Amino acid sequence: MANPRDWYSDSRETIKEIYGEDWRLVCAILAATSGRASLPCNVTLARKAYNQIKQGYVQREGFINAHYKGLLSVIKTSKPRGRKCNALYQNLIGNETEVPVDIWMMRYSGLPRTHPTRQDYDWIEDNVRQEAKELGITTAQRQAEIWVIARKDSRSYADYLRQYRMI
Repeated sequence: MANPRDWYSDSRETIKEIYGEDWRLVCAILAATSGRASLPCNVTLARKAYNQIKQGYVQREGFINAHYKGLLSVIKTSKPRGRKCNALYQNLIGNETEVPVDIWMMRYSGLPRTHPTRQDYDWIEDNVRQEAKELGITTAQRQAEIWVIARKDSRSYADYLRQYRMI
């Protein structure tokens, strides 16, 4: 992916291409398993969860508590739980008005914590929205740019899903 602004759209199109009618489910699973996981680990966990869900269950074993609870929410409501996970899910399905705030957004913003307080989240969200407006891009595009800069890595879900498909 050449342009970080394409992070969500590129991921979305690849998810649709690979998973077809289940693409929204996969977006929800990716969001639910995103916390405290590197991108390749997130994709691995999501693929595992997807296979289990398609077989009619999700085993507790192999998922941290937050991921497991998020997956149960996906099964029950079709959406992940929590502000960050829901924002990520919304961006992945094409509602590019949300701002997922994670450790990378915290680091970029100069905040010393690993998890945002409500005030941290609101402050980062407001800043990203304002910057996006000034740049004439979507909030998700600006958040993706910041996230790529903070991580020093532009690989997206699309990159890892394509890689796994080739294996």
